Amino acid sequence: MTRKAIYLTVFGLLTSVGGVAYVMADELPADMPAVTAPKPTASPKAPVAPPPPSTTAAQDHAHQQGMDHGGQQMHDQMMQDHQMGMQGMQQQGMQQQGMGGMAAQGGKAGMPMKPGKDCCPSKGMKPADKPMAMPSDKPMPMNDM
Repeated sequence: MTRKAIYLTVFGLLTSVGGVAYVMADELPADMPAVTAPKPTASPKAPVAPPPPSTTAAQDHAHQQGMDHGGQQMHDQMMQDHQMGMQGMQQQGMQQQGMGGMAAQGGKAGMPMKPGKDCCPSKGMKPADKPMAMPSDKPMPMNDM
């Protein structure tokens, strides 16, 4: 027999012995009666939760408009981040190909809105004071070689 066949045979025997021991240990001895758990009784006075406050149709509509507006802002920010990331990847790819002399645009080419423009002029909201810092244009060191 090969070594692999011996190992498989020993493993099979140990597994079957362990399975039989588990089944036998799961059964009650003949002289021990089965014990059942008592059924829980309901308390005489269960506390009643107050009903949730009702909302009007106007409140529901205003809430839905706010959710839609927040979702649109989140989508716009995500697309702006995506465009900036894609530009960074393109610039990094050009530098790796030997075109490192091209000037970086600073992330302003693909912005959907002008930096000074309010996103919500009627709400009085203003964009952030400082633009996000751009990552450095230095290539990453390759220490694994």
